[in-house]
Amino acid sequence: MDKDKNWLVSNRKFTEEEMELYGKEILPQLPSYRAEDRSIESREMIPFFKMIKWPRTDSQTSQYILWTDKVWGGRITFENLRVAMLATHDRIRYLQWIVEALDSNGDGYISREEYEFGMDLMAAHEPTLAKVPYEQMVREADLNGDGLINIDEMMKWLEKIDNRIQL
Repeated sequence: MDKDKNWLVSNRKFTEEEMELYGKEILPQLPSYRAEDRSIESREMIPFFKMIKWPRTDSQTSQYILWTDKVWGGRITFENLRVAMLATHDRIRYLQWIVEALDSNGDGYISREEYEFGMDLMAAHEPTLAKVPYEQMVREADLNGDGLINIDEMMKWLEKIDNRIQL
């Protein structure tokens, strides 16, 4: 990967084997662990990350907690943790995961609220990411001219703005 394309990407690449181990041995140690859906409360991501020795900034962990509270009602399943953590080394895969999860009502479009919330999460990973106002994003991303931004248009726009980021 080109060094200028490393925004929003963790230096650590998790494997399926590691993730399965974390799901079987680490997650169940947390007080809020629920076996029926293999989930934990959002606030327990902090000790989980410490237990697996994956340092996160305060800004990142606070955004993860906000994300989990808003998108999944305050609990994150192991499956969601697994998918996100396996994608953190792959910029496009991670962006796709964020954009798809942003579509909180499942209508296939990214609303102003969903967009602004997602940009805050992305900025926690890449502080140099410029905040582009929603209206500007719509002007730049709306490929079919319908005034709405679907998931595919959002992904194409994010890939395009990646070139604007100064690292």
